[in-house]
Amino acid sequence: MSRPAYLLVFVLVWLQTRSCVAQTTPSKEKTCSCVAETTVNCSSLGLTRVPRCPFPPNITALILYNNSIAAVGPEDFAQYASLTLIDLSRNVISNIREDAFAGLESLRRLNLSFNRLDLQEGHFKETPRPFANLTLLSSLDLSHNRLTILSEDLFFSLNCLRTLNLSYNNLSLTGESLSSPFCFLYNLTHLDLSRNAINQLHANTFFGLSALRWLSLTNNSIPLNANAYPNDVFKSMKSSLNSLHLEGNCDAPLNRNGSLDYPDTALSVLTDLRSLYMDGIPKAMFGPGFAHMVNLTLLSLSGLGNGVCYMNKLTNETFDNLRGSLRYLDLSYCNLRRIEPSSFAPLSSSLEVLDLSSNTALGFDKLGIAMYGLQHSALRELHINHIVHAYSLQVKVTPKNTRYFKNTRIESIFAKNNNLEVFCDGALGNMPDTLTRVNLNENRLTFGSYFKDLVNLTNLTEIEMDGHPFPFDPPTHYPPDEADGCSATSDEATSDEATSDEAARECGRLWSPFLAHIDKLRGDDSKTLDSTGEGTRHLNTGIIFKLPPKLTKFRSRYNQLYYRLHNMKFDPENSLTSLDFNSNLLTSWFVGMEGLSKLNNLDLSNNLAFQFDYEFFKGFPDLITLNGSKNLLRRFLQNDVKGEFFGHLNKLEELVLQWNYINRLPEKVFQGLTRLEHLDLSHNEMGRFDVNISHMQSLTLLNLSDNSIDFLPERVTDHLDAMAATGGKIQIDLTSNRLTCTCKELDFLKWVHNTKVKFAKLGTYMCRMANGTKITLQKDEFFDFIADFETDQCSGPGLLVLAGAGCFCLLTAILSAIAYRYRWKLRYLYYITRIAYTKINSQQNDDFHFDAFVSYAWEDSDFVHRQLIDELETRAGLCLNIHSRDFTPGRPISCNVVDAIQNSRRTLVVLSRQLLQSDWCIFELQMAMMEAAHTGRDVVIFLLYEDLPNEEIPRKVFYYLKVSTFVTYPSPSDPGSLNHFWRRLALAIKQN
Repeated sequence: MSRPAYLLVFVLVWLQTRSCVAQTTPSKEKTCSCVAETTVNCSSLGLTRVPRCPFPPNITALILYNNSIAAVGPEDFAQYASLTLIDLSRNVISNIREDAFAGLESLRRLNLSFNRLDLQEGHFKETPRPFANLTLLSSLDLSHNRLTILSEDLFFSLNCLRTLNLSYNNLSLTGESLSSPFCFLYNLTHLDLSRNAINQLHANTFFGLSALRWLSLTNNSIPLNANAYPNDVFKSMKSSLNSLHLEGNCDAPLNRNGSLDYPDTALSVLTDLRSLYMDGIPKAMFGPGFAHMVNLTLLSLSGLGNGVCYMNKLTNETFDNLRGSLRYLDLSYCNLRRIEPSSFAPLSSSLEVLDLSSNTALGFDKLGIAMYGLQHSALRELHINHIVHAYSLQVKVTPKNTRYFKNTRIESIFAKNNNLEVFCDGALGNMPDTLTRVNLNENRLTFGSYFKDLVNLTNLTEIEMDGHPFPFDPPTHYPPDEADGCSATSDEATSDEATSDEAARECGRLWSPFLAHIDKLRGDDSKTLDSTGEGTRHLNTGIIFKLPPKLTKFRSRYNQLYYRLHNMKFDPENSLTSLDFNSNLLTSWFVGMEGLSKLNNLDLSNNLAFQFDYEFFKGFPDLITLNGSKNLLRRFLQNDVKGEFFGHLNKLEELVLQWNYINRLPEKVFQGLTRLEHLDLSHNEMGRFDVNISHMQSLTLLNLSDNSIDFLPERVTDHLDAMAATGGKIQIDLTSNRLTCTCKELDFLKWVHNTKVKFAKLGTYMCRMANGTKITLQKDEFFDFIADFETDQCSGPGLLVLAGAGCFCLLTAILSAIAYRYRWKLRYLYYITRIAYTKINSQQNDDFHFDAFVSYAWEDSDFVHRQLIDELETRAGLCLNIHSRDFTPGRPISCNVVDAIQNSRRTLVVLSRQLLQSDWCIFELQMAMMEAAHTGRDVVIFLLYEDLPNEEIPRKVFYYLKVSTFVTYPSPSDPGSLNHFWRRLALAIKQN
């Protein structure tokens, strides 16, 4: 069909489905919709019948899921002969007419699950059953209905049916021993009869199912014995069946007290069976019939999920008839309490995966015995998770527990959730050379002397030692007595007593041999263990940790490791590339981490670290990925103005620093990260991101989400544009920030619209306007928003500011011109006002003890004492302060100087060459000028005692002379001038 024809069909379907109104409440109209060109979806519309609207006759799929349809008749689908799929699941259908699907010869899939069908013969008037005409049907789902009996011709003519789901009904298959309801389904490959009421199978129950490959009888009530499984019950499918599910049948009360035995005769015909799922029964024995199941590779007796398992014990003969082919054996949740030494020996040539998990009564002692039969076996993978009680104490692995492991070829061991605390000395030495992966999650392992044995695991590449990531539920019962390690059962008491001394030697006194080993490693010059109590967590010793030579990945999360990362030395001959210490208590990152130069990935997130050293990462030169999230790096990074902390990581490509409460970063904090590709600073408190990233030429992701950023500065946006212009695919995430849409950020908003940089989830960005309202930055409407915003919000205020500035400048120019025109008059008025203010102020504050403080050099003492004092005090009546006469004895000179200046109306400076060379005289002058500046009164009077050239006067003193009053001492040969000089000087001192 051509494309225009498909489009025409689509339009017709859409127009016609618009008229198909669901028969529900009139107030709310619901219609079917077109999912594809030939698919109509009428699900969840509250329909009470199949819509009568004329859909296009060529539709292939009709979905009526989750409605309220109660009945189906021939008129519902008669005109849609091209249908290949009908979904009527989750309705209330209880009645289907015998001709309901007449004319639907093309139908391939029919889903009638979750209805109320019972399909009994009395509901059909004529022999053509409702599925009789569906000759091409390949999938039929009748699960979750009310089926109790299947008539022998119910599936007549369904020769092409491949999958039939009859689960979750009430089928018993009673009275059907002479004929099978499945006899016409000779092409059926999958049959699901799980969760019915079947308690007995008959020889002809599955007659005709010669192509069946998958059969489930899970969760019925069929006891495991020869009576319930006749010898020929699986005969029809003997060459086809690959997977058989019989689990969940032994939990009925009837079977608890009955005689149970695996029906090996009935199963023996299934020579092509690959997977068998059954319940584990007490005293289980696999009879001789299992020896004929030569292709059986998977046997699950697990009590997990649908299964039930009460095996308790495995003997040396349990698996005798399963030799040769079994590769996967699941015995988890089987309540195993004892395994005889050679129980698994018959499986040694083929068994590759063994799961003994969740057998809490087993423990490591009994596991060690069970490993005897797996020596020199094909076993590659061992699951021993949770094989001790949840509340067990003092759990350890001894060399005795592992003595048979050395002769195996195990590659992976999963030993999670065993409360394991320690490996005794030598226990790890028994591990096979083939071991490559170990999972010890959810244990209680602590540091011990067994660490020195890790180097012997020469092919180990991966270790996982996570703690418990989630909290425990409250206890619901008390643990058994043996769980606390304080008691022993009567049959084990003797052996326990006999081996108690050995256990003490091996593991009871762990610390003493450990200390001895430390002394041997560190030599005589090393310090002893910290005796202050920190020694248990911070060993300041010379230990060099030796790792397995091929170990590449080590993970220890959620273990509450409380160590300082300081002075830890590893043998450099290691291959460790990934180290994960997420969610511990490694709070101090100091210098001294040596021997991990090959490390590529380091995760120290969620450690609440708050102490750091700038040289910490110096020992990780090849680091590519670093996760430092959920720590307390905020204050430390604020002070890293030179970028020293990350400066050594010039190969780093990914840096994650989420949840560090960072509110500000220095410009050069990431200075050394030249190869960085991903920078994640999300979930912090940054209000501004003004960091230099110009050297990050490979940056592809900058995650700044969940911060408080208003906008990005121009320096950052310019660099992002430069990288995008050169073809770099860079993305930035600013979701959940406090972006603001004001005129101040207009340039940033324009950049967001015009840049080639990609924004993650741009349509979710919220921008706060000046009035407090929030808008969403929709990409399609962003250009119009910026244009309107610039016109309405930013242009008007800009013009007002410009006009105001112009008016201010014009007014300033006019006032300046007026002031210049009347400058002399203004100066005259200023001085008149100042003189008047000074007189008023002097009248209010005329309370000085002295009229003048005389500042003079010691060489001018004759002039001061013989002439100046006589003229000013004796004749003029002034009161002078002379430092040699009036200073208070015992006080500091500086205090006397300041006090004299403050208590004198004037300071008279006798200016001479000697005064300019005296430090104390210069100090007196400076204090007097400070007094004048502080009080606003005229303080200093200069008496020029000598004629000094300008070049001899210091610049500061020369400045004081220019702005202060001075008088010149006249020549002694002119008595008239001298008398006039003294009168002028006395008058100047008296005036304020």
